[in-house]
Amino acid sequence: MEISGIISGIKFTYLNYYLSNSSEATQFVVYTGSNLVKKYQAEIDIF
Repeated sequence: MEISGIISGIKFTYLNYYLSNSSEATQFVVYTGSNLVKKYQAEIDIF
């Protein structure tokens, strides 16, 4: 899930990833300035 917005004039992007199986679930949350998402997307995707 990806949400973008503006708080106090600062553009941000919130990325939320979910993984689960029959016995557990994991949530991985990343948030950063919107201008930095492309720069760090490869590192985010590693997780």
